[in-house]
Order: sequence, then structure tokens, then C-alpha cells
Amino acid sequence: MKVAKAREKNCEQSQKQLEFLQQVYQTLPCAIVQCTNDDAVKIINANAAACTIHGYMEMDSFLADMQRIGGIFNSIYPPDRKRMKEIIRLVRQTAQQQDYELRILQPNGMLRWIRGVLVITTGEDGASVLQNTYMDDTERVRTAAREHWQDERFKILVEAMRTVIFDYDQFKDIMNYSVTLTNNTVEDLVVEDYLKNLNDSKVIERPFIEELRQRLRAASKYVTRDSYECKADFFGQGFRWVKIYYTSIADPGGNIYRIVGRVDDIQDRKVAQECYQEELKIRANMSKDLIASLRINITQDVVEKTQASFSRGEIVKEGMNREQVIKSVAQGLLDDVERKKFADFFEAEAMKKAFATGNKDYATNFRTIGSDGTISWLEANVKFLEHPVNKDIIAFVAIRDINDKIMRSSVIELLMGSEYDYIAIVNVNNGHFKLLAANPNEKAIPPTKGENYDYIVEKYAEMYLPKEERGGAISALSLDTVYRQLEEKGKYVYYCSCHEGINIRYKKNEYRYMDKAHKLIMTNRTDVTSTVKEEKQRNMRLRNALLGEKQANLAKSIFLSRMSHDIRTPLNAIIGVTSLALEEINHPQKVEDYLNKASAASKLLLGLVNDILDMSKIENKAIELHPSRYEYSEFVGNINTIISPLCQQKNIEFIFTTGISCAPLWVDKVRFNQIFLNFLSNAVKFTPEGGTVEFYIKDLKRGNDIIFCEYSIIDNGIGMSKEFQKHMFEPFAQEYCEKMSTIQGTGLGMPIAKSLVELMGGTIEVTSELGKGTKVNIRFELELAPDKVPELKDQKEQDTKDALQGKKVLLVEDHPINAEIAEKLLTRKGVIVTCAENGKIAVDRFIGYEEGFFDAVLMDVRMPVMDGLEATHIIRSLDRADAQKIPIIAMTANAFDEDRDATLQAGMVAHIAKPISPKELYSTLINNILV
Repeated sequence: MKVAKAREKNCEQSQKQLEFLQQVYQTLPCAIVQCTNDDAVKIINANAAACTIHGYMEMDSFLADMQRIGGIFNSIYPPDRKRMKEIIRLVRQTAQQQDYELRILQPNGMLRWIRGVLVITTGEDGASVLQNTYMDDTERVRTAAREHWQDERFKILVEAMRTVIFDYDQFKDIMNYSVTLTNNTVEDLVVEDYLKNLNDSKVIERPFIEELRQRLRAASKYVTRDSYECKADFFGQGFRWVKIYYTSIADPGGNIYRIVGRVDDIQDRKVAQECYQEELKIRANMSKDLIASLRINITQDVVEKTQASFSRGEIVKEGMNREQVIKSVAQGLLDDVERKKFADFFEAEAMKKAFATGNKDYATNFRTIGSDGTISWLEANVKFLEHPVNKDIIAFVAIRDINDKIMRSSVIELLMGSEYDYIAIVNVNNGHFKLLAANPNEKAIPPTKGENYDYIVEKYAEMYLPKEERGGAISALSLDTVYRQLEEKGKYVYYCSCHEGINIRYKKNEYRYMDKAHKLIMTNRTDVTSTVKEEKQRNMRLRNALLGEKQANLAKSIFLSRMSHDIRTPLNAIIGVTSLALEEINHPQKVEDYLNKASAASKLLLGLVNDILDMSKIENKAIELHPSRYEYSEFVGNINTIISPLCQQKNIEFIFTTGISCAPLWVDKVRFNQIFLNFLSNAVKFTPEGGTVEFYIKDLKRGNDIIFCEYSIIDNGIGMSKEFQKHMFEPFAQEYCEKMSTIQGTGLGMPIAKSLVELMGGTIEVTSELGKGTKVNIRFELELAPDKVPELKDQKEQDTKDALQGKKVLLVEDHPINAEIAEKLLTRKGVIVTCAENGKIAVDRFIGYEEGFFDAVLMDVRMPVMDGLEATHIIRSLDRADAQKIPIIAMTANAFDEDRDATLQAGMVAHIAKPISPKELYSTLINNILV
């Protein structure tokens, strides 16, 4: 018995020791990897450090890649694989450990140096295994390289024979020149206060002075080896092109104390280069997007030269007159409208008039249709010259394919602020597929273009869908199905999964008409994995929370049903009028009307979302009040401004009776308004036409700094049943009424308003009778506002027309279309924009400019290479004055409270949620730049 207990105790101790060793194994900072001791060399075990060093986020993904054919060699940089094979051979031959240094290749394409030891040991099953222990040695290698480079920093001086060498002391601002003249004599010059007086320099030509100043300042702070081309006069021969090579010199402690370099005369080379570039410009006229290049004598009415021809044959030939050109080209144009546009453009008198008035932008665009049904946008540009001998008017015509440009501009507004995998155009006439834009981080992307859309769908299903889903997906995404659905519903959406190894992602495929008359369909795919997972988790929590509570479960089900309807209603309006706007792209007034309707629908959708977010904040006790002085007259005006028009639209009488006291209150204006607008809008909403809504304010009692008020809202609308009144303040609760079935809402207004009343220390009482109306009594004990202090005009309230003019903003955004949209919005207000595609490039750009150059940074959060949070942390840690002061503003689709908190913790000062509201973008910049 004692022996059994002892064995049991020993087993427990052994298990604990094993768990302890496993924990140590996983937390060691160096990588430990065990591989099979055979030709496959596949990884059979690895710790967390190995996963991190190789650039993987998940251990499963790392092991899966390393267990493919090739084993450990899959992660080694190809030129170093032979070295690793030699190390393995030596270990097997000598049975002794071998040290090594080599490079590995991470999935994102980054190279890292590792230094380690390889030995043969015994695995858990007693078999012989290769155990590899190594650490990331990249920084040490880079440091050694920099030290070696500094040892050779004076080589530039040896190469400086028969030229100019210089030595700049940034601490004393002294520049020492040594100029070798043409007679081999050397002239030494010392220039004090060099940067201070650089603007008055007679050596450097003025347009190049500012950049030279910035380069010297940057080289004084960071180890630099670079060159700069400019015009200068070092030899007394006038300004000539030179190339300045310069190097920072640092002491053993890494502190830069000198900048040395040389200046080479490159005038002859520069002139030759400019001649070459001019030749390239001439050749560029024959670029791949050129459809035709013509020289037409307008005076003689004859085509003198054709440098290219249309892809469908020689449509325009030398010797043709203008009418023959128009007739020949018209055969390939889309319709009569396009033919008339082309004929008017080539009308002889119009061209002569354009030449006489010096019109430099004589151009038009038109659409063609090929024999296979392909529709293309073309652009015709004309440059006029007068013949130097006979004075005839010569027109040089270039006709180019601008199909991609037109397609891109047509969809850019539609996709503003959205996230997508790709956007493409499908031609129903011939099944042609054209990829317009793609997310560079997405792997499952179709080809750039294809002749058979259905074949592309089948290949996608074969590569990324499980067998049981392929048939359904191929049928659902086929061109016949898509076209039939669009004809019936105007829009088509299909969800499917995408399997990348062990990772499963969910995709939303959307189709809509871009040009219904000519059967052009725009399709885009978005990743909805997080949404699907969140929805599944939300549904699970909902089911668990409501288990056993039948009434509450019914309320939630009704909410989800109505919420789906309420969200789809404005979404359908937005998508519908956007499609109509695309069809009317040449009618600005109609487009403006459609966009106004889309804007109204988007505001309704935003209101629904805000209600849900407000309820979430209330449940999490995250709402904070921000009291300020609220004039009584301002409150009355706000109520009247919003409620009166609603009543007039439904022919409802609105009676507003105010109290005796007109004292200003000390309250949160927004939340105070929200309470009464919620109840008043409900009263209007549930009161039929011809009814009455009354709003009474009664002063009950007034103290020194306190006032007691009662606010009553009375209507003679449809009322509420006694049963529903028990649940009216529960989230999502709504009472169905057949007469008012078209009313939209989330069922959150009443709970939000009640919570705000209680948060402000008030009470609420509701009485209602079905079919007769409702009365709401709200009582508050409110603080009176202190005496008004004269306020200075806040600079941040100025018109955005001038407030942002000339401001410099670093825009960090990885999606090219999102970046283009944001840049377009900013440049409208005169902002000077510098773009960066990811966090690493943003940090480099920030460091590369002088202190104080940028006024603000707009930072996306989710980006490849380096995300926005890490980039912000690095900028804030820089040793320069503007790193701590510059406003860094998050601009991201991550819009939840925890996302905002993460950006603030990283060092950002504000948060703009996508889709971007131009008004919010401008006001946020002004509030942070002009502080």
C-alpha cells in the first residue's frame, strides 16, 4: 500500500516537473526546433519563440508551412540553403554540435539573420532527431555592417581627386571647402554661419537651397550616406549641374560630429540625360494605351500621317478627308449619341476656332463597342500647330484607351470608406471579366482579366471551397444566375466560405448594374469573417441569456426582424439611387438629386446604428455627461426647430407652453435635448394625422442655485396597452400595431431616454391608454448656470474653407482607393498631403522631413508590415520636439469603444470612424491642428 502511494506521489512530482519544463521551453527567448533526422527534415516540435522569429502569428500556421515538402528549408533564404545542408551533413558525420549563421525568409518577404547551434539528440519516442537552437541576430549583423561602413567613410575623400571636397561642422555651423581648379591649384574656403546664411548663397542656385538645408539637417541627426543633384557655381563658370555625395561621421558612441563629402561636375552627363528623357517622351506617345496617332491638315482637309492604327484594323488611313474619318470611325462607336459627339469634335470650323483661341485642352471621350460586345472608353486629345512654311493648321490627334480610368472614377464614390477584397467588371454580352482593384493582403484573388467569367468561378471553387459547397457556389455565382437575379431584384448578394489551409474565412459577393443598357455588371467581394463570427457569438450569448424567458426571447426576435428591415430599407435606397446616379453620370442635376437622396438614407441608417451604440454605452455604464451653460431660449428654439416641421408634415397641432422661469441651466446640452426629442418624436410618430401633441414646462420650485421643473408631453395618438407598458423601457421592446406597421425604429429610444433621465437625477412617469394617447411626466432638480462670462471667439469655429489651407498632413492608408478618397477630400480644403502605404513607410517619411514640417498625421490602424498602433508608438518615442506634439488621428473602420481606447493608449489624440464623414474629418483636423 505504501509502495503504491509512493509511486503515485513520484508520478505527480514527475508530471509537475514535466509541466514546468514545458512551460520553460515555451517561454525561452531563443528558438528551439526539433526536426526529423532524415532527408525530409520536417519540423516535429517547436516553441513559441521559433514561431515569432519566423514571422508567424499562430503556431499552427508555422508548423503547417514547415511540414510541407522541403521541411525546415522552406524558411531558409534560398542562397543559404546549401550552407544549412552542409551543417546538417557535418553534424551527422561528426556527431558534434555545429555553430552557424544564416538568413531566414519570413512570409511577408522580410529577411532576418539567425545565429544558432545544431546537434543530434533523442526525441520522446527514442528516435534520433536534429535539435536546432537559435536566436534572432539581425540587429547585431546590422550594427556590425554600420561599423564596417564607418571605417570606410574616408574613402570618399580619396575618390575626390580633381573635384570639390567639403567638411561641415553642424555644431558650429561652419562649412570648409577645398576646390581643385582647372590648373590643379587648390583653393580652401571657410564659410561661417553656413545654414543661417544659406539663402544668400552665391554658390547654390536658389531653387535647390531649401532641400540642401533639409538634407544637411537630417544628416546631422541620423547616420546618412546619400547624394543630391543641384545647380551650383564652384568653379566660377556659372551655375552648372553637380552631384553632391555626402556621409555622416559618428564617434564610437554613435554621435554624429561631422558631415564630409565631395562634389562632382555632371553638366555634360545631365544634358545628355535630358536629351534622352526628351526622346523617351516622344516614344511615350506610342504607349500601349494608344489606339491611334494621327496628323491631320485641317486647312487642306486631309490625313497626312497615321503613326498607329485601331486594334480592329486600319480604320483611319493616310489620304482620308475629315468626313471619311468620321464615317469610318463611327462604325465602331456605341450608339448615335456617341457618333454625334465624335462628329462635332472633328467639325472643321470648331477645330479652326479652337486653334485661333489657343485652346490647349481640346479633348473629348467616347465609347466604342467591339464585334464581341466589349465596350471601351476612348479619349481624343488634339494639339494644334501652324506649319512653318505654308501656314496650314495641323492637328496632332492622339486617341487613347481610358477604360480603366473611367471605371475607376465611376465606382470610387460608391466605395468610399469601404473594405474590399477586389472590385471587377463583368460583361454579360461576352462573359469578359476585368479586375479593377484588389486588396494586396488578400490571397484568393482572381486573374486581372479573363475571357470566361464562369471558368474563373469554377477555378475559385476548386481552389478554395470544400467539395460539399462547390456545386452550390458555382451555380449561385454563374453569370446566368447573377443576370437573372439582377433583372428580378436589381442587386444580388451571395455568401460563401474561403478555405486557405486550416483557415476558414467568409466572403460576401455583391453584384449590381453599372450600365444596365449595355449589360455591364460591377461586382465586389468583401471579407465578413469577423462579422459572421461576431454574429454567431452574439446569437450564442443571446440564446444563453434569454433561455427560459419566452417573452424576452420574442422581443429580441421581433427586434432582429425589424432591425433587418430598418437597415435594409435605407441601404436599398442608397444602393438604388447610386446605381441610378451611375446611369445618369452625364446629367449633373439628376446625379445631385440622387446623391441627396442617398445622403438622407445614410443619415437614417446612421441614426439606427447610433441608437444601438448608445444602448451599449448605457449597459456598460460608459456614458459621461459634459455640462455647460444652456440658455433657456436656445433650448426652446432647438425643440421648435426639430419638432414643428415633423408636426406640419403630418398636419398635427403642436402646442408648446413654457414655464415662467427663463434662467439658463447647467446641463449636458446634447443629452438633455436627446431626452425630450426622443419622447416628442415618438409622440409625433404614433399620432395620426390631424392629432395633437402638447409640451408643457412647469416650474415647481426654485432655490438659490437649483430649480425644480416638470416637463409633460401629451398626445392623443394610438397609445399603449397595459401589458406593453410593463415592458416599454426594456431594450428592443416594440408593440405591434397594424395601423402603424410602417413605422421604423429599434425599440431603443425609450430605454435610452429613461437611462439619461436617471443619469441626470430625474424621474419619469408614463401613463397611456390604447387608442386614446400617452402622457409622459419628467421631473428634474437642475443646477442653474453661473453668470455668463464673455467668451472669446474660438478659432476652431472658423469656416473650414480657409482654416486648413496650406496645412501639411501625413496620410497613412494601405488601401489605394481609400487613400485616394481621403486625399481628394483633403486637397479640396487646400491641405498638402503626403501619403504612406503602411506604418513603416509613415515612420520613415516622418523622420525624413525636418521638425515641424507636418501639422497632423491621419493614421489607419490595420495595415501590413507595420500597423498604425505600432507606428504611432515609434513616432511618439522619437527624440525630436514635434514627435510628442503633433496630432496623430486614427482614421479606421474599427469604431468600437475598445478600438478607440487602444488608439488613445498608443498615443493618438482623436478617432475618425469609417466610412469617412467629410464634415467630421475637417472639424477633427481643425480642433487638433488649431489648438
